[in-house]
Amino acid sequence: MTHATFTPRKAAGITAVLGLLSLFPPLATDMYLAGLGDIAEALHTGERATDLSLSIFFLGLCLGQFIVGPQIDSWGRKRPLLAATALFIVTSLALILVQDIIAFNALRFLRALGACGGMVVGRAVVNDLYEGRQAEKVMTILVMLLTIGPIVSPTLGSLLLEAFGWRSIFIVMMVVGMIAFILSVIVMSETLA
Repeated sequence: MTHATFTPRKAAGITAVLGLLSLFPPLATDMYLAGLGDIAEALHTGERATDLSLSIFFLGLCLGQFIVGPQIDSWGRKRPLLAATALFIVTSLALILVQDIIAFNALRFLRALGACGGMVVGRAVVNDLYEGRQAEKVMTILVMLLTIGPIVSPTLGSLLLEAFGWRSIFIVMMVVGMIAFILSVIVMSETLA
């Protein structure tokens, strides 16, 4: 796919999918914060151990960029993106079923690797498909979503926690991941020449 071969409608679809994928890190970091106390109680551990899951996630997010970056230059954009999104979905499901804090924190690390995939691939796809002012517009949209995510996520997480318990937060994130995966399969094309 070159700059000349995609329609404005296709470009809008790609931008929408990239926007959804860019929400993974803020959703995964901010949405579950209200439930940390409930998670600690359910996993029979102290709140300090569950608080550590946030730092572990950020560590995975940072290291994941070093892992995903070289992959997308070697294997293309779409396959690593789908693999990362699948990892996000699977770890979201596993976090619902987890029974101890060690497994919980390990899964949070793996989940961060999946979450960073959309972030890294999104930027690469923007560079592949857009130039100049159009690239700036798309990146502005993605950055805007990255800033809106941390504002909306804690409120949504609190509402889910009150209504359905902490596991519902991870169910919603799993559903968002599944929607992103399906849309990525349908809308995204391989953009690496």
